[in-house]
Amino acid sequence: MKNNFYTSWNKKLPKMNAKTLRWFLFPLSILLLVILFLIVQFGNPINLNAFKPKNIHEFSGVYFDQPKPMIILDKGNYPEGFRPEALLIGNGKFGAEAILAEKETIPSELNGKRIRLRGTLLYGDGKLLIELTDGAASILSLDKSISYPVQQTRPEPALLKGVILDPKCWFGSTKPLDGKVNKSCAIQGINGGTPPLFRVEKDGQNIYYVLESTSVEQINKVVLEFVAEAVLISGQVLSQNGWNVLRTNAEQIIYLNEK
Repeated sequence: MKNNFYTSWNKKLPKMNAKTLRWFLFPLSILLLVILFLIVQFGNPINLNAFKPKNIHEFSGVYFDQPKPMIILDKGNYPEGFRPEALLIGNGKFGAEAILAEKETIPSELNGKRIRLRGTLLYGDGKLLIELTDGAASILSLDKSISYPVQQTRPEPALLKGVILDPKCWFGSTKPLDGKVNKSCAIQGINGGTPPLFRVEKDGQNIYYVLESTSVEQINKVVLEFVAEAVLISGQVLSQNGWNVLRTNAEQIIYLNEK
């Protein structure tokens, strides 16, 4: 009777042991492949967005305060494959309105004017943001001699399902993109003044809308309780200076409570 006992110093594995091992390893490898597939398909999305804090660059273009402080960048000032319309945000968890207001003697004075600034670029999913990292010192020069017109389409009614998010958290600093970490980050940012975005999934792609309020209440206060949760929003949609816009109010936002 053959001895099938195997020891590590014996280089030759008995045939019975080798056959048993093959029958065990084959289904195990299939199982591992299935598990990896399920993780890729249904796990948390991987954040492929880019944000390198303090990696400051200079940018030039045309400034608009609609729908939110933004700049339409000159060619060569933004990554290939992206559109030139970049939202402006403040350093930390703040918006950019107060920074630009320091450069104006009357409201909206800079709207449509050429501007040169420096800041930190954030980008992802086809969208651009620029953090004015140095505050008012981020504005390097202004040209008030020429004024460019606001580009805007006619508002149309819409009913959309999606998620309200903070652009800096979503496009830049939060990993994973979903979950409690992202919700906490988004609440802090929107409460501090960063422009809230509404992400809608359509045909496997994300469509982003800048949210505006149709009431006297600020949109950041209106949406705060709904941040990072599935909601249904009715309102008016339009395009302003290359960004989709959704105008709504608190009564037109419904919490779906999806699990």
